[in-house]
Amino acid sequence: MPHDSNPLQVLVATLDEVERLNRGDQAMEEERDSDARGSSMGAGISGREGESNMQEMSEEEQLVYQARRTPRSNRPDVLSRGLMTVEDLDLAFSFYRQRVQPWIPVIEERNPLVVRAKSPFLFHAILLVTDYYNTSTSPRAIEVYNGLTSIVNEWIASLVFAGDHSVFTSDLVKGLLLLLYYKPVQIAFYQQRGIKSNSRIAHASKVNALASIMIHSLLRTTASFLNLQQAPTMLHMYFDNAETAAKAGIPSYEDVIADYRLWVSLIAVDNLGSLQSGRASWAGMYIFSCLAMNRY
Repeated sequence: MPHDSNPLQVLVATLDEVERLNRGDQAMEEERDSDARGSSMGAGISGREGESNMQEMSEEEQLVYQARRTPRSNRPDVLSRGLMTVEDLDLAFSFYRQRVQPWIPVIEERNPLVVRAKSPFLFHAILLVTDYYNTSTSPRAIEVYNGLTSIVNEWIASLVFAGDHSVFTSDLVKGLLLLLYYKPVQIAFYQQRGIKSNSRIAHASKVNALASIMIHSLLRTTASFLNLQQAPTMLHMYFDNAETAAKAGIPSYEDVIADYRLWVSLIAVDNLGSLQSGRASWAGMYIFSCLAMNRY
């Protein structure tokens, strides 16, 4: 089996990469402390210069400028809580694209700070999935992972109890898919229940059929709200007559393709869950109806 497709070799390479990245953690912390001392001396001047040059910056440069000046607070954000730095975000997303993304249908090529601004739930889900491979390296890594778990839990709670039309997007579906594939280890919850063994906590979190059912229900609700089940029909309209479809008021061809890919990913994960748990497949009805209409 080729090295890049051997799961064991991939895991070994992943851990090697994490260890290499963390060897520089202490040096980075010292550098950040030095930068903080220096920046406090010239904050007034640099602040005025930065604000005057904001209009000349690109969107990503503005996001970096603002991210580096994020005030500490208790809002559910990794920078606001001081868990990670802008440099840490770049490393985490690079790690995700190299080691996690090739194995799952959740593709994210945007700048980390763009994802943070547009889809904070997906942003923190990616960080949580990535940082899981880092938890064995140091006590600080475990602290960061627990902090990320808490943030993602807060976002899930806000989606359920403070739902808003604006949060129902394809990025929400991607974030939920990530949590379904890589369930976060709920260390604090299980420790409160008296479970102290890390291996038992990890197993209880990862191999949890009830958690899968709950995430599936959120996925189903979100997909229905976004009308993703109509993506095959809309794609068929473009294949029949692209000009007529473009004038029919449906989303653009690019958006329909993206929705179709996401819908197919949902069908795959739903049917896999159905086979594992024995429950009925909620996506099955759409598959057969589309097959009957030659939509696939």
